[in-house]
Amino acid sequence: MLNFIHTKINYLGGSKMKSIKLKKLLLLSFILTGLIFVSCNCNKCNEDQKSKKDTTLRKLVTDIEVIKLNNAKFVDAEILMGAGKLKISDGATDLLEAGFAFTYKEFKGNIKYEVIDEKGRLKIIQPSSNKNFNIKNHRIKGYKNIWDLRFNKNVPMNMLIKLGAGDAEININELLIEKLDLKLGAGKADINLNNSKILKRVDVEMGVGDLTLDLTGDWKHNLSAEIDGGIGQLTLILPEKVGVKAKIEKGLTDINVDKFIKDGKYYYNESFNKDKPYIKIKINTGIGQVNLEMR
Repeated sequence: MLNFIHTKINYLGGSKMKSIKLKKLLLLSFILTGLIFVSCNCNKCNEDQKSKKDTTLRKLVTDIEVIKLNNAKFVDAEILMGAGKLKISDGATDLLEAGFAFTYKEFKGNIKYEVIDEKGRLKIIQPSSNKNFNIKNHRIKGYKNIWDLRFNKNVPMNMLIKLGAGDAEININELLIEKLDLKLGAGKADINLNNSKILKRVDVEMGVGDLTLDLTGDWKHNLSAEIDGGIGQLTLILPEKVGVKAKIEKGLTDINVDKFIKDGKYYYNESFNKDKPYIKIKINTGIGQVNLEMR
């Protein structure tokens, strides 16, 4: 089993829709807890037969692929990883330098790239994400799946990232990303968007886990972000000298704010001025904790 585990929450207002939203989150929590419990029991019961059935204990294999830009002026990049550790940064001379390390060949990313009318379409997908991978596999000792993706920082692009289960270290503040879509299943993610040059829009769907999003920097243009919370902790690191306006629709969530002025559902920092560049954030909370920090 692995279809990307995530919770998509569309806030429509009203106590009835809030109740439905919270019930869905609670149901997701119970399902994941049950799956992990069953997985642990299965592993314990089959411990004596481990040498016969544990076929994923393999030697770590590494591979590197380089994708050339091929005269594209703009690129739509889509990254779909079922489970593992995802690292994204700048540093590529060509469009992409992709490093893969894995113990099971079906986990290696499959890269497809084409250019039509000077617009590139890049897709990196884990083939096993929809058929071979499940929570039990993910817990087997010796399992590894690491993607290290380095992009050219001079190529304008939109980026979509889907991670089913695992950890993400995403330092893309030097990339020319105009729009970022992030869909997380279960795990931990650290996203650095500090002072991004052309970023205008960020959309995030959280599942279960922790997300830290760094939006600090001396922004010269407006940025709009919408975050659908799941189960876990969301931390936004925000600039003190650039205006911030945040609207928080509260679920079963603790909200911790630092140096913000509260007005109903809205939170403002002292630098907010609608006539100057500012960051506008909408947060539909789930279950857990939301932290707004200024630096």
